Amino acid sequence: MAVTRGALNYAIGIAAVAGLVVWASIPVVVARHFRELAKAPPTDWANARVISIEPHGDDFIAVVEFSPRQDVTVRATLPVDAIGIGPMRRPAWEVGREVTVAFDPKNPTNAHLGGIGDLWSAIMWRAFLGYVSLFFAAILYFSKKWRRVPLLPGSRRE
Repeated sequence: MAVTRGALNYAIGIAAVAGLVVWASIPVVVARHFRELAKAPPTDWANARVISIEPHGDDFIAVVEFSPRQDVTVRATLPVDAIGIGPMRRPAWEVGREVTVAFDPKNPTNAHLGGIGDLWSAIMWRAFLGYVSLFFAAILYFSKKWRRVPLLPGSRRE
């Protein structure tokens, strides 16, 4: 089966667009993270341990336990991103994992993830996938330019 010039151009275009779309999603992830931080008033930080993880729609909810003061232990629920597709989908955290939470000192159950660890991971994965897609597009483009072989049997050289 021969590859037509149109099909090759189509594959190059799809790979380039996919890479650029993935890269364009990076600012969206960053903006969403900081928008969530701006909504909540927490000012104190604590290390927490994931106690349990339960499915919640397409994502997961984690129950974390932390001590805002030495004599008090608080449990809070936090959303957890999912990794994978379909039946291979699993939570990004494991039970027992240490996470940093930011919480309101007046109401410690009003907690959310602190730090940028998960944000940094999302940015790096999107950047990597964007590079891979654009690299694939470049390989297709330059292999077409350098080979200069007929794409269809019987067609002339370019």
